[in-house]
Amino acid sequence: MDTEAIFVDGTHIKASANLNKQARKAVPKEAKRYAHELFDEIDKDRETHGKKSFDENNPFDENNNGNDSGSGDNSGESEMVEKAVSTTDPECGVFHKSEHKKVFAYEARTACDKHNFILGVHVTPGNIHDSVAFDSLYDDICQHYPEHTKSLQPTAPTPPLDLQKNL
Repeated sequence: MDTEAIFVDGTHIKASANLNKQARKAVPKEAKRYAHELFDEIDKDRETHGKKSFDENNPFDENNNGNDSGSGDNSGESEMVEKAVSTTDPECGVFHKSEHKKVFAYEARTACDKHNFILGVHVTPGNIHDSVAFDSLYDDICQHYPEHTKSLQPTAPTPPLDLQKNL
């Protein structure tokens, strides 16, 4: 195996679930790791430049709605989002293939080297964005192949700052 260059790609796999057999359920909204890391980095930079650091309420947090007053009633509870959940296979997610086509699906994200040896695989629900699913696979690769630091090339659009921070 040669981990000098690692390639990451994902493919959607149709779940064995009927789109008509679904229920709307409130699930906790997952916070994006990148947003929290960016906020922490900005906060540290403000402190090093002698500026007042942000208070405990993250101004970039969607729950805060841009208010720094801290008067929101977020008392440690995560925001709930209503999503379509399959009654047949609740672990899959709704994937929009095009403007009109929706299916329940999974996404298998695979990392391989230039000789096509698979270095890691993560399967996520089909409604998870590429930039969110990338983090867990990247962490696995870092843990198992710490010498890979030269190059990692995602084949799907990933926020450049996020990728640069990880590398």
